[in-house]
Amino acid sequence: MTKALSHVAGHAYCFNSPDDDLVLGTGTKMFGTIDGQRCDAMGRVGFEKPTTADAVQYAKLILEPYQKAWAKYGHVGGHIGPMGQIFVEAVVAPLMLGRPASAQVLNKAVKNATPDVLWPK
Repeated sequence: MTKALSHVAGHAYCFNSPDDDLVLGTGTKMFGTIDGQRCDAMGRVGFEKPTTADAVQYAKLILEPYQKAWAKYGHVGGHIGPMGQIFVEAVVAPLMLGRPASAQVLNKAVKNATPDVLWPK
């Protein structure tokens, strides 16, 4: 990750969920991660900084473990939850912009959401 993080100007966010069993648990244990390791993927358990890692680069990495409160935005802890439009509006975009989301925008987004927006296929 040190090399990848060296290309990040601000922060890199890692959304991880222990409930992502099927894809990032069972799937990666059976078939391997992108780098060929047969283990839980970082999207399930979060990143651990290796002892040889560059501390300055790893300071850019912000871990965002799953929160049950995110279910109201369509993210119930599975693999595709962080990709839903409402979740991105409510959680991801404000983080990237460095500010909290406005309650008015979130309430309108959730009120107008259709099931395919909350839970994309």
